[in-house]
Amino acid sequence: PTRLRRRPGRRRPGRRRLGIMGLGSGRDAGERCDPLPPVRRQQRPPTLHRGSCINASVSVDACFGASECVYVAVVSKVSQGRRAVIVSTPSDDELMNGLVRRSVRCAAEVLESVGAIVEVIDLVGFVPVMSPEERSAYFSAEPILDPDVRAYADLVSSASTVVFVFHARHGMLPPALKGFVDRVFVPGVSFQMTESGRVLRGLRHVDHLVGIPVYSASHRNVQRTREPGRRLLLRCMRLSCSIRTRSLWVAAYMDASQYDGGDGFISHLERRLRRRLS
Repeated sequence: PTRLRRRPGRRRPGRRRLGIMGLGSGRDAGERCDPLPPVRRQQRPPTLHRGSCINASVSVDACFGASECVYVAVVSKVSQGRRAVIVSTPSDDELMNGLVRRSVRCAAEVLESVGAIVEVIDLVGFVPVMSPEERSAYFSAEPILDPDVRAYADLVSSASTVVFVFHARHGMLPPALKGFVDRVFVPGVSFQMTESGRVLRGLRHVDHLVGIPVYSASHRNVQRTREPGRRLLLRCMRLSCSIRTRSLWVAAYMDASQYDGGDGFISHLERRLRRRLS
């Protein structure tokens, strides 16, 4: 039977004796029933994921410090000896370009401190336009025709961490970075198409996807554009990664009148990266 909820100021209705019917404990209506014990959910033990675990030869104390934990989840840790790729785009603004270079240097130092092999891709002189031949061969067995683009694709295919550092205007990706994504992250690199039309993830080896944009506007003005660059890098591209891939977005919001050298942002960036990668 449905139990009635007691309202304030209203007397609780009496109950019949249900003991003879086998439906209750045999208590009378005047007696007060004891409340039911709270339901305690059973806590699940932490699991050890195998996707991005640190090498077994490295001791836990050396990686995490002195701890009493017997086993820990290390999905957010960068494996020793894994390759990390940093993609940087140039800017015609001297102030923002200097902050972009300092962000690249900071990210490289943090990745090297955790034992990763860092490869920096500077898109100076990169042609972002896809040729008609490349567009025709996009869904073929060899979608990449340029040897330089093939070298970039090989680096991305062997990387466990991909970092994008760029100067953004109005929340958009710069043309060089947008063309880099279109020409490098092609079928066979970022995803695979089956004969039945099913799309398979191709970046399952990527453990971390990091975006470090430097905006030439305030945070409020950038939020009005809804940050399409962030959606492209951390949402669309993450669909090609593993479900255990973790993403990080550390943005600098400032204009020429608010530029203070970027010391505060670099310190904040270093703390965020070390917290996530180390």
